[in-house]
Amino acid sequence: MDVNELNEEQLLEKFKQLTSGGLGAALLRNDQAIVEGRDPEEINDGYQLRFIGKDYAKLQAGLATETVVVPDTEHNMARANQKSGNYLIIGDNLDALKHLENSYSDSVKVIYVDPPYNTGSDGFVYNDNFNYSSEDLKLKLGLSDSEVERVRSLNGRSSHSAWLTFMYPRLLLAKRLLQDDGIIFISIDDNEMAQLKLVMDEIFGEVNFVGNIDWESKTKSQNTETAFNKLQPKVEHILVYTKKDHRRFNLIKRGEKDYPETDERGSYREYPIEVMNAESSRGRESMIFEVEGIKPPKGKQWQLGINTVNYYKKAGDLFVRDGKIIIKMRPENEKTDLTDPFWGFFPKEIGTAESAKKELTKILGGSHGFDTVKPVELIKRIIFHASGKDDTILDFFAGSGTTGEAVMRLNADDGGNRKFILVQLPELTYKVSDGQLVPLESNGAKVAFGAGYKSIDEITRKRLVCAARQIHSDYKSLNDAFDNGFKCFTLATPKVDTLDRVDSYDPRILLSDDMVTPFSSEELGVGGNTSGTRTLLTTWLIDDGYKFNDDYVKLDFAGAVAYKAGGRLYIIEEGWGAKSTKELLNKLGNNELSINTLIIYPYSFDFVSLNELKVNIKTNLDDEHRVELIERF
Repeated sequence: MDVNELNEEQLLEKFKQLTSGGLGAALLRNDQAIVEGRDPEEINDGYQLRFIGKDYAKLQAGLATETVVVPDTEHNMARANQKSGNYLIIGDNLDALKHLENSYSDSVKVIYVDPPYNTGSDGFVYNDNFNYSSEDLKLKLGLSDSEVERVRSLNGRSSHSAWLTFMYPRLLLAKRLLQDDGIIFISIDDNEMAQLKLVMDEIFGEVNFVGNIDWESKTKSQNTETAFNKLQPKVEHILVYTKKDHRRFNLIKRGEKDYPETDERGSYREYPIEVMNAESSRGRESMIFEVEGIKPPKGKQWQLGINTVNYYKKAGDLFVRDGKIIIKMRPENEKTDLTDPFWGFFPKEIGTAESAKKELTKILGGSHGFDTVKPVELIKRIIFHASGKDDTILDFFAGSGTTGEAVMRLNADDGGNRKFILVQLPELTYKVSDGQLVPLESNGAKVAFGAGYKSIDEITRKRLVCAARQIHSDYKSLNDAFDNGFKCFTLATPKVDTLDRVDSYDPRILLSDDMVTPFSSEELGVGGNTSGTRTLLTTWLIDDGYKFNDDYVKLDFAGAVAYKAGGRLYIIEEGWGAKSTKELLNKLGNNELSINTLIIYPYSFDFVSLNELKVNIKTNLDDEHRVELIERF
C-alpha cells in the first residue's frame, strides 16, 4: 500500500512498525515480548532443571536492552588507546551481553567468568529489574497468582533460585557469543557447584562438559564442621565447557632446550655422552662399546646405545674434545614433553587468592578492598590452553581486571595479539547519608572508599592502566605495536522524560526540542565528554553488527552531516533539508556513494524534510541504486 494513501492513525502505526534497532525498537519489542510458556516436552521429561524464576530468566535473555552505549571520548582518544582493540564496558553485564550479541556473536574464543558465589558473605543479592507487572507475568509466562508471587519474591534475595535466575540469562547470551570451537570457564565454590553444573549441562549440553579444574585458593587449612579431615585446604573449582564438541587445547611444552651453537646445518647444542653404573642395568654388555677409540671406565656403560651413537656419527654430528664424546644435538632430533592442559589440581606455583591480593596491591600502589582475587598466572594458564594468538577473550564479571592483565602478559610472553572485552558493573562503595558520602558497611567497600575508589569499575580501570605500564617495564623487548591500551564504554539508561518522549513521538508534529543532547555523557551522568550524536551513533553501529573498532566516515551533504559505515549511512543531527536530499540523490545516482541502507533519526527532522527524503528515496532511485530507509530510535 502506498504510504500516501494511509490515514493519520495508520501513518503513525506504520512509523512504529518500521522503527528498527536502538531504544525505540527495544521499547517496542519488550512491550510485545511473548514467551510461549513452558516447554511441554521438558515438563514431561523426568529429568530437568527446575527452579523458581526459570521462565522469567528465559524472558530476561530475550528482552532487548534499553541502554545506550556511551564511549568515553576523552579516554579513547588518548594516544595509548586510539588504536586499541581491547575494551572495558562499564554497566550491567546482562545489558552488555545483549549489545555484544549484535556485533560479537560467534566471535569470542574464550570466556572466563568469576561470578558472585552466593556464599551469604559476598554481597550477592538478585536485583535484575522486574520490568513487568504481575498481570504481564501471568499473561506472558502463563504463571498462576501464587507462582507470580514466588517469582517476584526473588528480588532482593540470595537464595539458590535467585542465584540461578541471575546466572541463567547471562549464560544463555554468553553461549551465543562463543565461536563454535569456543570454550567457557566459570569459577565457583562448593556452595553453588552442583547448581551451576546443572545449568551448564542444560545450556551447553552435558556432552560438551570438558572437565573441572581445582585450585588451592588459600594456603592455610581451614576448620570445617565435619567430623573427619577437619583441616582442609580452601579449594575452588573452574568448570570447563565447549560450545560444541571440540576439545583441542594447547599443551605446555616441558623440557625445551636452548640451541646456542650453529654450523652449516643449523642450530645445535652440545651433549656429552655420559656414563652410568653397569651393575644395575639390563643389557649392559650391549651398552659397553668403543666410540672413537674411547670405552667407558670399568663398571660403567654408555647412556646411549650403539645404534643411536652410529646415527649421529654417520650424520657428522659426533666428535671428540678433551677426551669426551660429544654429540651435536639438534632440535629436530629431540622430543619435547607435552603436558595435559589443566585437569585435576593446578600446581601451586600459579598462586593463591592471598598472593593475588598482594599482586593487585602492588600494581595499584595501595589498598583496594578486594579480599578474593584470582592470580594472573591462573588466568594466563587458562587462556594459553584455550586460545590462539589472535583470539578474543571475554570476561563479563571483570572485578579487579585480572583477565585483562593476563591477556596482556600472555601476549608479551608469546608475541600474541589477543584482545580482551571486560564488563564491570559500577558498584558503588558508598551511600549518601545526610548529604554526605559514607562508605558501605562491608569491609571491602570501606577499604576501597578509603583508598579513593567510589565504584568498583574505577579499580578495574586503574589496574589495566597500571598493569600495562608495568608490563612495558618488565618486557623491555616490546615494540610499539604491542596493544597496551583499551577503549572504555559506559552503558547508560536515558532519563524517564527522554524515554517518554521517545515512546510517544509523533512524526506529524514538528518538534523544536533538541532530542540529541539528552544522550550526551553529561546529560546521562557519565564521564567522557561525549556528544549525544556520538552516543547514538556508537549504539546504532553496535546494534547493526559493527564492532567497536570498525571504521566510519563523516560526510557532508549541503552543510548537513551524515556518517557512513560499510553499506549504511546514518543521519542523526539536525540541519537536513531539501538541498541535502538532492545532493544525496546525486551522489547515489552518479555512483559517488554506495549504500544499501539509510538510517535516520526522525527527531532531528521537521515533517516536511522527513517526508521529502522518504518520498525521493522511494521514487527517484532505480533498482540498481535502491536504498532501504529506516527510521530509528
